[in-house]
Amino acid sequence: MTDETGAQKREALARLLGEKAENLYLTKQLLCAEAVVSALNQGLGGGIPDDVVIRMASALPIGIGNSGCTCGALSGAVLAVGLFLGRDTPGASDKM
Repeated sequence: MTDETGAQKREALARLLGEKAENLYLTKQLLCAEAVVSALNQGLGGGIPDDVVIRMASALPIGIGNSGCTCGALSGAVLAVGLFLGRDTPGASDKM
């Protein structure tokens, strides 16, 4: 696979996962952060059960606990980055 083909596949996956998160949000199935974390978890094989993902992200929507601060979708994405690239034991290096 060439670098260009790999980049195209990554972009296509990013679009697909973005559309999935958007659909979950627009159809009022999940709030913003929940939708982002859920779509990334499912689409990238995170392996966390849906009910745990929703509980884990449920305090982030509407600007962190309905405070209007940091965007819930952004907070959810940051949480998902930790899921896939963060460290998994105390003191370990992260993958970022």
